[in-house]
Parts: sequence; C-alpha cells; structure tokens
Amino acid sequence: MENLKTKALIKREKIIDAAVKVFLQKGFEKATVREIAREAGITTGAIYHHYRNKDELIHDAVTKHIHFISDLNAYEGDSLKPSSEIIEEIRVAASKRLSNLTAQRLHILLTANVLLDENELLKEYKETYESIINKASDMFVYTYGVENEKYKKLVASILVAALDGFAIQASLGILDTTDEEAINTITDFFTKLGEHLIINHK
Repeated sequence: MENLKTKALIKREKIIDAAVKVFLQKGFEKATVREIAREAGITTGAIYHHYRNKDELIHDAVTKHIHFISDLNAYEGDSLKPSSEIIEEIRVAASKRLSNLTAQRLHILLTANVLLDENELLKEYKETYESIINKASDMFVYTYGVENEKYKKLVASILVAALDGFAIQASLGILDTTDEEAINTITDFFTKLGEHLIINHK
C-alpha cells in the first residue's frame, strides 16, 4: 500500500512538472491537458486519474512553487523548536523561493490571469495566498510570542509582499536568482526586519 502511494505521488509530481512547463510556454488558457500529457510522456487518461480538470492541476502547480513555507513546522514532535532554528528554517525557505525562477514566472502568470479574468482560480489563489500569510504569521507567534493578532498578520503580509516584489524583478531579469550572495543578503534582511518589527510591537 505504501509503495502504491509513493508511486502515485511520483506520478503527480511528474504531471505537475510537465504542466508548469506547458503553462509557462502557452499560458493557462491555451494550455491543454493533451499537451501536458505529451510533455509528461503519459496518456490524458492518466492525468484525469489524478486530476478532474485543468484548474485542479493549476492549483497544485502553483501551490507547489509559491507556497514556500507550507512544509515548515515549529514543533519537533511535541516540543517547540528553538526560535533560532525556526528563524533559520524561514530564511532557508525564503531563499529557495527567491532562487526558483520557475516559481517567479508562474506567480506572475497566475496573478495576471486571475486579475484579468475573475474565475474560480481567483478564489483558490486568494485562499493559497491567505494560507501563506497565516502560516508565516503563526511562525512569528511561535518564534517571538506575538500576542497582537492584527500586527503579526500585518508583518507577515509585508514580508510576503516584499518577496512578491522580488519575484517581479527576477521575472524581468533585474534580480539575478543565481547570485547566492544577493539572495542571502535579501533573506537576512527579511528575517532581521521581521524580528525588529515584531519585538518592538508585540
């Protein structure tokens, strides 16, 4: 049973990777399930075994590349991790997000798509975005003991918005995502700024 689950996860990853390539080449509207299947080297039926429609596939593709802190956990078993460890995990996650040019381009493509055509994707995109901000604000609670609900979410929103700004710069070729020193400087700035704001207003 476990082996079957693993194979299914691998197949979904293969489908998502193929879908991202096609989406970036054709856009969400013009991309077809047939083209995605061809890119993945599988049948369209195999895709429909995992996804009911293209919108579900778009959602998974975007979530994988944009929701950069979804896998972070402030706990190790039943114990809360040291704040320094949580901060470092956030920094590493943000660094990976900034270095992922595919994620940057996909993010811009999706934003343009949902703003120009308000469809079901807009609702899902909003939910994904809110979950990113909520997860970030929760990590601040665990790290700094923030009691002000409104403020912790505001700080998280500021930091996520800053990442989005860098995503635009990366997509335009202004920010070199291969420059490790630049990426580290940006992420260090994020973590130190977040710490300064929260400590002074919690």
